[in-house]
Amino acid sequence: MDYTQFIEEICQRAKTLVSEGTQIETIRTERNNGTLLYGITIRSKECNWAPTIYLEKFYIDYMQGVQMDIILQEIMELYEEKKNIELPDIAFMHDYKKAKTRLALKIVHYGKNRNFLKGIPHKMFWNLAIIAYCRVTEIKNAQATIIITNEHMKMWRVKKEELFKDALRNAQEMMPCHIRTMKEVLKEFMKDEEAAYNEQTRELLEKQSNAMLIMSNHENFYGASCILYDGVLQHLADCNKTSYYILPSSVHEVILLPQELVEYPSELKCMVEEINRTQVEPEEVLSDDVYFFDRLSGKIMQV
Repeated sequence: MDYTQFIEEICQRAKTLVSEGTQIETIRTERNNGTLLYGITIRSKECNWAPTIYLEKFYIDYMQGVQMDIILQEIMELYEEKKNIELPDIAFMHDYKKAKTRLALKIVHYGKNRNFLKGIPHKMFWNLAIIAYCRVTEIKNAQATIIITNEHMKMWRVKKEELFKDALRNAQEMMPCHIRTMKEVLKEFMKDEEAAYNEQTRELLEKQSNAMLIMSNHENFYGASCILYDGVLQHLADCNKTSYYILPSSVHEVILLPQELVEYPSELKCMVEEINRTQVEPEEVLSDDVYFFDRLSGKIMQV
């Protein structure tokens, strides 16, 4: 059974498990980088919204031998959990004075999101695009956000320059930049994974230089945008007396490499491409390219 057949089978079987009058439909959602997610929406009379259940995980389970009845049971349990979630009040979106206090920035790849960006106010940044979003609330340990569209701009009667000025100022206050060494990140990861600190692990940590840095915000949420924060890269470069190569490890963070540690800059692009292909979810990939912050000019350029 291919994925399309699986989705249809889930939809038809789920209809036999819900009360009369409940509507179940298939849905396709486009995410960052043109990533498509498929699922079902379930709308019942007792729920004032239609929770969406995405099916990628369940199809993987099916392909690994999990029985359809068990998958359906998990889907219905997830629906029961979701339908009881209280939706956030987004009335503030009608008033720019209220909405602008929740604005923040996100960087995406322009080429991979060209069609999506047609309806979105954005600023070009080399081969990337800067967009604004509103933070709504946190639901089940996940941030609920609303991307700012051209329709919002018309309703608010706000110019693009004002939008991005407010979003940058607010992002710097709400989501300040957070910089850690690669060694710190690896130690934290190994602790979380309960990895054994054997000889091989110790050798790996010793090889990591404190000069290699991870830049994000305190929430590690769309933290690659921290490279846009006023004076952050310049202050870091002046303190350490070096320029930095910027490796976009995801939309949530970047890696900063001191210029003197890089012997062959052309090899960095191959490294970024490999990491994106093997370690990063498709919708969280920022770019396969490498960027460079020049300490003397105070500018970021594409390598």
